[in-house]
Amino acid sequence: MKAIFHKDTIEHPVEDNKRLVFILKEPKNDVSIKLIGLPKGCYFVKLDIDTAEFKKRSPYFAPGLEHIHKGCDYVLIDEETCIIILFELKGIKERKKIEATQQLAVSEEFIRYVIALHKLFNVDTKTYKFYYVFLSKINSQTLDRNWYGPEDREVFNKSIRLITPPIDVKAINYQKLIQTQ
Repeated sequence: MKAIFHKDTIEHPVEDNKRLVFILKEPKNDVSIKLIGLPKGCYFVKLDIDTAEFKKRSPYFAPGLEHIHKGCDYVLIDEETCIIILFELKGIKERKKIEATQQLAVSEEFIRYVIALHKLFNVDTKTYKFYYVFLSKINSQTLDRNWYGPEDREVFNKSIRLITPPIDVKAINYQKLIQTQ
């Protein structure tokens, strides 16, 4: 499936102290977090590249449609374990959790489209499990400071899992992201 993505959108974790790590960054919002303990073979797709070439999902869609052309920041794809994690990073000024959730939901549908295209030309019976992670520098009155783990939400009449870590966390273990309650 990796071959479908434009080479400029793919990033790989690096080895650090005998474990795979990747730093998610959103420089314009001054938000970053390190993911540790990533599985071998996983990769990241950057969906929020700030150039005209990447800003439109398709030239067939009308420009300016709310949410259609907005993607989440990163997508972690682990084809071996069939796990996909979508990440959205927000700064202090961007206070709308629901907006981030909508970006994640639209991005999931885009990734499902990529999976469907991949399956058209390859023998692949995998079923992927999706997770959403919303990271923000919003103050503790707006965001929960305790880790509550996966949270079910209704977005576009669809139940999703939203994981919101505490704002002061510097690193997240991959296993913590995919555990179920």
